[in-house]
Amino acid sequence: MAAGSAADAAQAVDAVLGSDLALMQSQAFQQAVARAYAGGTAASGSAGAAPGGVIGAGELPDGASLSVARSGHLFSITATDRSAEGATTLAGAAIDVLGEMMKRIPQPQSLSVVSAPAAVEQAPAAVSHSLAKVAVAVVLGLILGAGAALVREYTTPMVRTVPEVERHLGARVLSAVRRPTPAVDDAGASGDGTADGAHPGAIYRALRVNVAFAAGDRVPRVLAVAGCVPGADSRVTAASLARVEAEAGRRTLLIDWTGSGGMPANWQSKVQPTGVEGLERLCVGAGEEKGGPGVDEQIAALVDEARRVYDQVVIGGPALLGTVEGRIFCHVADGVLVVLSGGQVRKEAVEEAARLLDLARARVLGAVLWDADGPARGRLFARARAVAMPGWLERPGVR
Repeated sequence: MAAGSAADAAQAVDAVLGSDLALMQSQAFQQAVARAYAGGTAASGSAGAAPGGVIGAGELPDGASLSVARSGHLFSITATDRSAEGATTLAGAAIDVLGEMMKRIPQPQSLSVVSAPAAVEQAPAAVSHSLAKVAVAVVLGLILGAGAALVREYTTPMVRTVPEVERHLGARVLSAVRRPTPAVDDAGASGDGTADGAHPGAIYRALRVNVAFAAGDRVPRVLAVAGCVPGADSRVTAASLARVEAEAGRRTLLIDWTGSGGMPANWQSKVQPTGVEGLERLCVGAGEEKGGPGVDEQIAALVDEARRVYDQVVIGGPALLGTVEGRIFCHVADGVLVVLSGGQVRKEAVEEAARLLDLARARVLGAVLWDADGPARGRLFARARAVAMPGWLERPGVR
């Protein structure tokens, strides 16, 4: 663009802005503001009014005034009154009238409201409230908040929340147990997926329903409740779910995995009763006799026989990381429920567990998130805290 044409364009813009300033300083504009301030309707025919003048006596209360100024391409509307409330009301009236003129004004306006305390009769020191500054502060706050969330997501190594578990495991969380330590004297944990302080039995009945929803038409008769890493949370969850199944009238076997090792040679002779009618418990793991076949064949045979004897089989305790048996149990089960402790398992460990489940061709129905306290940095998972098994399971002669 030539220098002459650029100068002409600048003069044209300046003329438009000058005419807008004259319009906003016109008596008609200010009278329209006064009418809006008094509760009337702002007139729409003020656009062609001639410039000049100020608000006449009687149109605004004593001590109230309205002024308009221009700085570059910005307009400033200043309303003053003897009270902050009056100044705010007057500024609002000016904004309402200005809204009808917006299409004529090509540049954004900077609005400044200046008010005076009601108790001061003379001209007070003006207090300026810039709406533009408030808007900038809000935008900056949103940006900083989003940035903090991203920093927290990528700098915290442990999974803590339901969205994090679902993102890294690739399965829905069916229940979130909010307390770090379970109340195990009844049916397991307290805390929920439903409400803080809910009865433990109600929590696991809700979890049982959610498992059925996730399973659809193929409700699992053999359910593996697998810990992502070694720990007692998965055993407590499995025991509580097994109790709910038995209370629903189903003959249930709880296979309580206590560690690595072979299956008992004659497992039916080692099944023990519990304090719940219809629920029996079989402890397997470290120290058991090892038969001739491989551990995968032993586990498959045990589960197949138990399926024929019991209405429901719940396997509790096998960890996906650190034990081969855990993955085998998940492979032979009809469905898998993964148990994690919030703040105790690293995100990469959860992703590795998801990879192993996919490798085992396991049918993952969902997850249970225990909200444990405290991070464990520098390790794949925190040391498992001692969590007692439910008292109704422990009987003389039962391991």
